[in-house]
Amino acid sequence: MKPNTKTIRCIGFLVLLTAVVQLLSPVFTPKNELGSILDEPANSLDYLVIGDSECYTSISPMELWRNYGFAGYDCGVSAQRIQDAYYQLEKTLRHQTPKVILMETNLIFRNLGLRQETVTAFDHYVGNTVGLYKYHDNWKQLVTLGTTAALKQSMFKGMRYRAEVSPYTGGPYMAETEKKQPIGEVQEMYLDKIVGLCRDKKIRLVLYSVPSPHCWNRKKHNSVAEYARVNKLTFLDLNLIADQIGIDWSKDTYDRGDHLNFSGALKVTGYMGEYLSARIKLPDHRKEPAYSAWNADLGEYLKSTGQSA
Repeated sequence: MKPNTKTIRCIGFLVLLTAVVQLLSPVFTPKNELGSILDEPANSLDYLVIGDSECYTSISPMELWRNYGFAGYDCGVSAQRIQDAYYQLEKTLRHQTPKVILMETNLIFRNLGLRQETVTAFDHYVGNTVGLYKYHDNWKQLVTLGTTAALKQSMFKGMRYRAEVSPYTGGPYMAETEKKQPIGEVQEMYLDKIVGLCRDKKIRLVLYSVPSPHCWNRKKHNSVAEYARVNKLTFLDLNLIADQIGIDWSKDTYDRGDHLNFSGALKVTGYMGEYLSARIKLPDHRKEPAYSAWNADLGEYLKSTGQSA
């Protein structure tokens, strides 16, 4: 039996729609979900920082360049889930070969429940194959390509600069307890995958927790500390040494203890710089011609943050 005209039209429409989606997907898909990291030369970065907004407000790659000559990128994404971090890291490691990855731990506890996690899994499957589905809203970014805002994003190497001050006044938040906040099954599965990916690539994975009264507590610390011990990972919980690194909650947060502002980020970056210098021994690239663009970016960075050279 011959197909009727309506069936032929439906099939034709689906074929045309598929073709349009495939043509537009590369246009709407950004070079990388992690901002402009793919603007960096291949295999030029010594370290990556991954996590959610606690990550991109806590470590300044340009400060690490300024003081140590380490080349790296802060890949934090607002409200990022650990499964997103895994897939983004997997893609990034096709272009970079860092010696160390610093992973901020707040995203380990972002558990949306079984139903939403199932939806997320579908999003990953479709999004990784059809860019237009995942990035349909990116027309806004296409309009602003080449603007000062885009240039600033590149200059900060993924960090978000916030200088406002809104103090935290809630007092101590890391009270002793032996209780643990459970890590969800999906979250632990993807944490295991990140650990496995790093080991396969011979990359050192360091877990760290940013000082944050809003996001962190001793129960979370205990769970991550146990996971790190079992999996032989380094875990740096800066909440336990916030006083030692100089965090002042009257001036080092812009939203009453959720995130650090630039003042707080400088202190965390200083601590992490000393750690990377002493324990990882990353190379100093400041005098290498191949990294001359970093020195140019540093001048603009210092102007934008009100610092002297």
